Amino acid sequence: MTHTVTTPKKRLNLTVSEHLIDAAKAAGLNMSEIAEVAIGRALAEEERKAWERDHADGIASYNRRIANTGMWSDGYRSF
Repeated sequence: MTHTVTTPKKRLNLTVSEHLIDAAKAAGLNMSEIAEVAIGRALAEEERKAWERDHADGIASYNRRIANTGMWSDGYRSF
């Protein structure tokens, strides 16, 4: 999922530890931006995990084939 500045925004209520809010305000941090970035990263990680789950059988099959027959370049490489 790609976020752009033209994406409409919507209000969201969050519960965050008071000391974190106070410290973030004192540091001049934009908590909305931080939350948006963190949510985007968490979503990207979940999408990556879902892709790995969805393709696990194919990856395992490929790895078994390589373990059994080797890579096509095994006879050519010098390392």
